[in-house]
Amino acid sequence: MTASSVPGRLDAPTIVLHATDPAVNAAAYRVLFGSPPAGDALGSDTPFELTLGGATVRVQSGTAPSAGGTAASRTVDRLQFDTVDLPAAERLLARRGVPIDISERGDLVLGDHPALGVGSPTAHHEGGSPDAELTGIDHVVVAARSAQTATAVFGGLLGLDFRLRQQPFEGVDQLFFRSPSLVVEVVVSTQAVPDSEFEMWGVAWLSTDLDRTHRRLADAGVPTSEIRPGHQRGSRVLTVRDRSLLTRTLVIEKGSRS
Repeated sequence: MTASSVPGRLDAPTIVLHATDPAVNAAAYRVLFGSPPAGDALGSDTPFELTLGGATVRVQSGTAPSAGGTAASRTVDRLQFDTVDLPAAERLLARRGVPIDISERGDLVLGDHPALGVGSPTAHHEGGSPDAELTGIDHVVVAARSAQTATAVFGGLLGLDFRLRQQPFEGVDQLFFRSPSLVVEVVVSTQAVPDSEFEMWGVAWLSTDLDRTHRRLADAGVPTSEIRPGHQRGSRVLTVRDRSLLTRTLVIEKGSRS
């Protein structure tokens, strides 16, 4: 039995984002992934899903969270883990005492932490092209209020592997968790405290040729930063400054390890 086939085991990520006109955002993600233009037009309230390297972006109709109000009354962007056995995952979360809300699509949303959820795989539209240099997600960044709560939720309730904790700067805590196909970086900062316990902060995509990615996006009129050295030895990164992607977006090229 493979890791991804263990009942209730959390695996491939789905990034659930919200917009007033998902068709605009669908076009932006197709450009980012190097996908051909859509053959059919989306309605302004039609959700779309696009998959790259096993990771899925889903944009559905909804407004950004408003100031005030409870989490239940707001539309919250969500990091969701897919599982091959959603009922088994629901039973396991129930045994762990996790309150669950059910989305309109039938996904499990953590009742106390609506920025996190569990869903089942669907028939996605594969993004990219056979020779695309973007290959999938490198990692997802989640902002959190508390390192202790993050450890309890990601490591305990969701069962991810807690791999590393470090403090790169004063007042900043980084915690790294891993599922079979995703690294989650949780950032706790005294300088930028999220409105709720967890918030989707950004996505880092992986490129095999960052110079090509940079040229391709520039040719498409997508604003980006210049390529700069990354934190990992030998890596390079660029920031994609396109608000239509709905979340902070980074592209990383990994260096070869000697």
